[in-house]
Amino acid sequence: MSMFVRMVLKRMTMSPHKQHAGDFARPETLTDCEKTYLTMAAEGTHPSIIAKNLEKSEDEVQAALASARQKLGANNLLHAISIALLKGIIERDI
Repeated sequence: MSMFVRMVLKRMTMSPHKQHAGDFARPETLTDCEKTYLTMAAEGTHPSIIAKNLEKSEDEVQAALASARQKLGANNLLHAISIALLKGIIERDI
């Protein structure tokens, strides 16, 4: 995991009193595809490569990632990955 992602995760966990956009997300709201795509993105895989590797269209992958961001209340993909990691929705070895 990149130093930047580690820094973001650390900052998000430093303030237990401050609520984040993803605090109200429920893990069961994400589909298996959304979890898979988020996991691959957390590993640094670009959405176009995710699509190619899984034989999906890039539009389908982008739409699923956008849906995951919305469901998690995230501002962007990195934020969605951070929320999903912190909540245990996806796992990634650090």
